[in-house]
Amino acid sequence: MITINLLPQDFRRRERTPWRLFAATMFGVVAASASLAYAAYARFGLLARVRAEREALEDELAGLKPSVAYHDDLVAEKTEADKRLATIQEIRSSRVQWTRKLDELSDIVNTASDADRYLVWFDELTADAGQEGRTGGKLTTKGLSGSDNFANVALFFEDLKAHADFTKDFDGQSNPTGKRTEKDEELIPPQVWEFPLELTLKKRETPKGGKGGKKAGKAPESAKPAGEGAPAPPAAPPAAPSGKEEGHGR
Repeated sequence: MITINLLPQDFRRRERTPWRLFAATMFGVVAASASLAYAAYARFGLLARVRAEREALEDELAGLKPSVAYHDDLVAEKTEADKRLATIQEIRSSRVQWTRKLDELSDIVNTASDADRYLVWFDELTADAGQEGRTGGKLTTKGLSGSDNFANVALFFEDLKAHADFTKDFDGQSNPTGKRTEKDEELIPPQVWEFPLELTLKKRETPKGGKGGKKAGKAPESAKPAGEGAPAPPAAPPAAPSGKEEGHGR
Protein backbone atom coordinates (compact mmCIF):
# COMPACT_ATOMS: atom_id res chain seq x y z
CA MET A 1 0.00 0.00 0.00
CA ILE A 2 1.32 3.37 -0.98
CA THR A 3 1.56 6.03 1.75
CA ILE A 4 1.56 9.66 0.76
CA ASN A 5 2.62 12.37 3.17
CA LEU A 6 0.43 15.35 2.53
CA LEU A 7 2.07 17.58 5.20
CA PRO A 8 3.78 20.71 4.03
CA GLN A 9 7.56 20.44 3.53
CA ASP A 10 8.32 22.42 6.66
CA PHE A 11 6.28 20.11 8.87
CA ARG A 12 7.62 16.85 7.51
CA ARG A 13 10.15 14.79 9.76
CA ARG A 14 13.72 14.97 8.56
CA GLU A 15 15.54 11.78 7.61
CA ARG A 16 18.60 10.98 9.89
CA THR A 17 21.75 8.88 9.36
CA PRO A 18 21.50 5.53 11.07
CA TRP A 19 23.42 5.52 14.32
CA ARG A 20 25.41 2.38 13.37
CA LEU A 21 26.68 4.04 10.22
CA PHE A 22 27.46 7.20 12.14
CA ALA A 23 29.39 5.26 14.80
CA ALA A 24 31.40 3.38 12.17
CA THR A 25 32.20 6.61 10.37
CA MET A 26 33.37 8.31 13.55
CA PHE A 27 35.52 5.31 14.51
CA GLY A 28 37.13 5.39 11.10
CA VAL A 29 37.83 9.10 11.42
CA VAL A 30 39.35 8.65 14.90
CA ALA A 31 41.50 5.69 13.78
CA ALA A 32 42.76 7.58 10.75
CA SER A 33 43.58 10.60 12.90
CA ALA A 34 45.44 8.44 15.42
CA SER A 35 47.41 6.75 12.63
CA LEU A 36 48.39 10.07 11.17
CA ALA A 37 49.43 11.36 14.59
CA TYR A 38 51.58 8.26 15.28
CA ALA A 39 53.12 8.47 11.85
CA ALA A 40 54.04 12.09 12.45
CA TYR A 41 55.47 11.24 15.89
CA ALA A 42 57.48 8.35 14.47
CA ARG A 43 58.74 10.47 11.60
CA PHE A 44 59.73 13.52 13.54
CA GLY A 45 60.14 12.24 17.10
CA LEU A 46 61.43 8.65 17.25
CA LEU A 47 63.46 8.92 14.08
CA ALA A 48 65.19 12.06 15.29
CA ARG A 49 66.01 10.41 18.63
CA VAL A 50 67.33 7.26 16.93
CA ARG A 51 69.47 9.37 14.63
CA ALA A 52 70.86 11.27 17.60
CA GLU A 53 71.70 8.03 19.40
CA ARG A 54 73.33 6.66 16.24
CA GLU A 55 75.46 9.78 15.85
CA ALA A 56 76.51 9.51 19.51
CA LEU A 57 77.49 5.85 19.07
CA GLU A 58 79.40 6.64 15.88
CA ASP A 59 81.33 9.39 17.69
CA GLU A 60 82.12 6.99 20.53
CA LEU A 61 83.25 4.33 18.05
CA ALA A 62 85.47 6.82 16.26
CA GLY A 63 87.05 7.73 19.60
CA LEU A 64 87.66 4.09 20.48
CA LYS A 65 89.24 3.10 17.15
CA PRO A 66 92.72 4.49 18.03
CA SER A 67 92.62 2.63 21.36
CA VAL A 68 91.57 -0.59 19.62
CA ALA A 69 94.38 -0.20 17.09
CA TYR A 70 96.88 0.47 19.91
CA HIS A 71 95.61 -2.62 21.76
CA ASP A 72 95.98 -4.73 18.62
CA ASP A 73 99.55 -3.45 18.18
CA LEU A 74 100.36 -4.33 21.79
CA VAL A 75 98.93 -7.83 21.36
CA ALA A 76 101.00 -8.31 18.19
CA GLU A 77 104.15 -7.05 19.95
CA LYS A 78 103.51 -9.35 22.92
CA THR A 79 103.06 -12.33 20.60
CA GLU A 80 106.29 -11.45 18.82
CA ALA A 81 108.11 -10.98 22.13
CA ASP A 82 106.84 -14.34 23.40
CA LYS A 83 108.13 -16.06 20.27
CA ARG A 84 111.53 -14.38 20.59
CA LEU A 85 111.69 -15.23 24.29
CA ALA A 86 110.92 -18.88 23.51
CA THR A 87 113.66 -18.88 20.86
CA ILE A 88 116.16 -17.25 23.23
CA GLN A 89 115.35 -19.73 25.99
CA GLU A 90 115.73 -22.62 23.54
CA ILE A 91 119.09 -21.27 22.37
CA ARG A 92 120.19 -20.70 25.95
CA SER A 93 119.20 -24.19 27.02
CA SER A 94 121.15 -25.68 24.10
CA ARG A 95 124.39 -23.94 25.01
CA VAL A 96 126.87 -24.91 27.65
CA GLN A 97 127.37 -22.31 30.36
CA TRP A 98 131.13 -22.44 30.71
CA THR A 99 131.19 -20.29 33.85
CA ARG A 100 128.94 -22.78 35.62
CA LYS A 101 130.99 -25.72 34.35
CA LEU A 102 134.24 -24.21 35.60
CA ASP A 103 132.62 -23.46 38.96
CA GLU A 104 131.50 -27.10 39.24
CA LEU A 105 135.01 -28.30 38.31
CA SER A 106 136.46 -25.97 40.93
CA ASP A 107 133.99 -27.30 43.54
CA ILE A 108 135.07 -30.87 42.83
CA VAL A 109 138.75 -30.01 43.25
CA ASN A 110 138.27 -27.83 46.34
CA THR A 111 136.02 -30.35 48.08
CA ALA A 112 138.57 -33.11 47.62
CA SER A 113 141.41 -30.81 48.73
CA ASP A 114 139.54 -29.82 51.90
CA ALA A 115 138.97 -33.49 52.68
CA ASP A 116 142.69 -34.33 52.06
CA ARG A 117 141.70 -36.81 49.34
CA TYR A 118 144.02 -35.35 46.72
CA LEU A 119 145.51 -32.05 45.58
CA VAL A 120 144.81 -31.17 41.95
CA TRP A 121 145.21 -27.97 39.95
CA PHE A 122 145.34 -27.05 36.28
CA ASP A 123 148.02 -25.49 34.14
CA GLU A 124 146.12 -25.08 30.85
CA LEU A 125 142.44 -25.15 30.01
CA THR A 126 140.74 -24.85 26.61
CA ALA A 127 136.99 -25.00 25.90
CA ASP A 128 135.83 -25.67 22.34
CA ALA A 129 132.06 -25.24 21.86
CA GLY A 130 132.08 -27.04 18.50
CA GLN A 131 129.40 -26.44 15.87
CA GLU A 132 125.69 -26.74 16.59
CA GLY A 133 124.16 -29.75 14.90
CA ARG A 134 127.57 -31.12 13.86
CA THR A 135 130.02 -31.53 16.69
CA GLY A 136 129.62 -31.21 20.40
CA GLY A 137 133.02 -29.72 21.12
CA LYS A 138 135.25 -30.59 24.02
CA LEU A 139 136.95 -29.33 27.17
CA THR A 140 140.70 -29.96 27.29
CA THR A 141 142.98 -29.26 30.22
CA LYS A 142 146.42 -30.13 31.55
CA GLY A 143 146.16 -31.11 35.19
CA LEU A 144 148.64 -31.73 37.93
CA SER A 145 148.28 -33.90 41.01
CA GLY A 146 150.34 -32.91 44.02
CA SER A 147 151.43 -36.43 44.85
CA ASP A 148 153.71 -39.12 43.48
CA ASN A 149 150.83 -41.59 43.82
CA PHE A 150 148.96 -42.09 40.54
CA ALA A 151 145.94 -43.40 42.44
CA ASN A 152 145.07 -39.81 43.31
CA VAL A 153 144.71 -39.02 39.61
CA ALA A 154 142.39 -41.99 39.14
CA LEU A 155 140.41 -40.86 42.19
CA PHE A 156 139.98 -37.41 40.66
CA PHE A 157 138.63 -38.96 37.43
CA GLU A 158 136.16 -41.02 39.45
CA ASP A 159 134.93 -37.88 41.22
CA LEU A 160 134.33 -36.23 37.85
CA LYS A 161 132.18 -39.14 36.69
CA ALA A 162 130.25 -39.16 39.97
CA HIS A 163 129.33 -35.45 39.74
CA ALA A 164 125.98 -35.57 37.90
CA ASP A 165 125.60 -31.82 37.33
CA PHE A 166 129.06 -31.54 35.81
CA THR A 167 128.90 -34.60 33.55
CA LYS A 168 125.32 -34.14 32.23
CA ASP A 169 126.56 -31.98 29.33
CA PHE A 170 129.39 -34.36 28.40
CA ASP A 171 129.31 -37.65 26.50
CA GLY A 172 132.47 -39.00 28.04
CA GLN A 173 135.94 -38.27 29.30
CA SER A 174 139.43 -39.52 28.59
CA ASN A 175 141.01 -42.31 30.61
CA PRO A 176 143.43 -41.37 33.40
CA THR A 177 146.98 -41.26 32.03
CA GLY A 178 150.01 -39.16 32.83
CA LYS A 179 153.65 -38.96 33.70
CA ARG A 180 155.51 -38.34 36.92
CA THR A 181 157.85 -35.36 37.03
CA GLU A 182 161.36 -35.48 38.42
CA LYS A 183 161.66 -34.97 42.11
CA ASP A 184 162.67 -31.49 43.25
CA GLU A 185 163.07 -31.03 46.98
CA GLU A 186 162.95 -27.25 46.64
CA LEU A 187 159.32 -27.40 45.56
CA ILE A 188 156.23 -28.23 47.57
CA PRO A 189 155.12 -30.81 46.69
CA PRO A 190 158.51 -32.07 45.49
CA GLN A 191 157.01 -34.42 42.88
CA VAL A 192 153.73 -34.32 40.93
CA TRP A 193 151.85 -36.25 38.30
CA GLU A 194 151.02 -34.45 35.05
CA PHE A 195 147.92 -35.75 33.30
CA PRO A 196 145.73 -34.67 30.37
CA LEU A 197 141.97 -34.42 30.72
CA GLU A 198 139.63 -34.30 27.75
CA LEU A 199 135.83 -34.10 28.11
CA THR A 200 133.66 -34.49 25.00
CA LEU A 201 130.52 -32.35 24.89
CA LYS A 202 127.21 -33.81 23.78
CA LYS A 203 126.11 -32.99 20.26
CA ARG A 204 123.73 -30.03 20.37
CA GLU A 205 120.88 -29.60 17.90
CA THR A 206 120.35 -26.22 16.27
CA PRO A 207 117.18 -24.62 17.74
CA LYS A 208 114.47 -23.82 15.21
CA GLY A 209 113.54 -20.14 15.27
CA GLY A 210 109.83 -19.43 15.87
CA LYS A 211 107.73 -17.56 13.32
CA GLY A 212 108.71 -13.94 13.37
CA GLY A 213 111.66 -14.67 15.63
CA LYS A 214 115.29 -14.78 14.72
CA LYS A 215 117.00 -18.03 14.05
CA ALA A 216 119.62 -19.06 16.49
CA GLY A 217 123.09 -18.07 15.40
CA LYS A 218 126.01 -20.41 15.50
CA ALA A 219 127.93 -20.61 18.69
CA PRO A 220 131.57 -19.49 18.58
CA GLU A 221 133.78 -22.28 17.29
CA SER A 222 136.05 -22.02 20.26
CA ALA A 223 136.01 -20.30 23.59
CA LYS A 224 139.26 -20.17 25.44
CA PRO A 225 138.91 -18.95 29.00
CA ALA A 226 142.67 -18.80 29.43
CA GLY A 227 143.91 -18.96 25.84
CA GLU A 228 145.28 -22.08 24.24
CA GLY A 229 148.85 -22.71 25.18
CA ALA A 230 148.90 -19.96 27.80
CA PRO A 231 148.89 -20.70 31.52
CA ALA A 232 145.45 -20.31 33.05
CA PRO A 233 144.60 -19.46 36.63
CA PRO A 234 144.19 -22.72 38.53
CA ALA A 235 140.61 -23.84 39.08
CA ALA A 236 141.51 -24.49 42.68
CA PRO A 237 144.44 -22.82 44.40
CA PRO A 238 146.82 -25.49 45.65
CA ALA A 239 146.70 -25.93 49.38
CA ALA A 240 149.87 -26.87 51.17
CA PRO A 241 149.82 -30.33 52.77
CA SER A 242 149.37 -30.27 56.51
CA GLY A 243 152.58 -30.21 58.47
CA LYS A 244 154.61 -28.55 55.65
CA GLU A 245 155.33 -24.95 54.93
CA GLU A 246 153.64 -23.37 51.90
CA GLY A 247 156.05 -23.17 49.01
CA HIS A 248 156.36 -22.91 45.28
CA GLY A 249 154.02 -25.37 43.50
CA ARG A 250 154.01 -26.48 39.94
